[in-house]
Amino acid sequence: MKVQGITELTRTSTIDQIASAAFVIIGKRFMSATDTYSAVNKKRMHHIYEWNQVGVPNARLFIIERSSILNGTMVISNKFLLSKSPVPINPQLQIAGKTGKYVSTKHIFREKAEVMETGRIVSFRARKTLAFMGNDGINFVKAGKVINIMHPGGISVKNSLQNFMSEWYSKNAQSIMDSSGLYEKIVQESAIILNNNNTGAVDIRKTVSQVVDSITRGMAVIK
Repeated sequence: MKVQGITELTRTSTIDQIASAAFVIIGKRFMSATDTYSAVNKKRMHHIYEWNQVGVPNARLFIIERSSILNGTMVISNKFLLSKSPVPINPQLQIAGKTGKYVSTKHIFREKAEVMETGRIVSFRARKTLAFMGNDGINFVKAGKVINIMHPGGISVKNSLQNFMSEWYSKNAQSIMDSSGLYEKIVQESAIILNNNNTGAVDIRKTVSQVVDSITRGMAVIK
């Protein structure tokens, strides 16, 4: 029975459970690291937060999710959320001009995070005269004109989250798990169970599940 219990720790199902705990442990650290990095690299990372809230946890426009686990190998991906806050209006455009008109219409760029991260070209036809700030002051676009924005958010934002995520995980994932105490906890709890006379695979599975569940609480997504 004890041999069966020890063998259980090396089974694929057990390794996959441990991987699910690793997803949560590492993922939470990644989200915090992204906030810190973004706060000091706003030109690259501003698109994955609500406007003017770069690095603020509750303003994130992205999550990471565990797509699958097979033989201890996880597939992790990021997913973008829809923006809910209006695009900021330049204060100069809110000052009435010679005609008494000023910009007051607010627009929500709902897919800002995904569009900017992927570098997708934004193209639309102006429904009315639009005003925007250019290098030489206020410029106007007449109604009916097609507008193409080649690099929404700036050239530096394209793939910036994906690149940061890949680099960060490759550098930090293993060391975080080594220092997490997860492996030691599983070994300690399993040793206690195995010291009993009538223990086996079922008892070890239950023990590992309890340790893992205390960490994951069923989470497959980290916001």
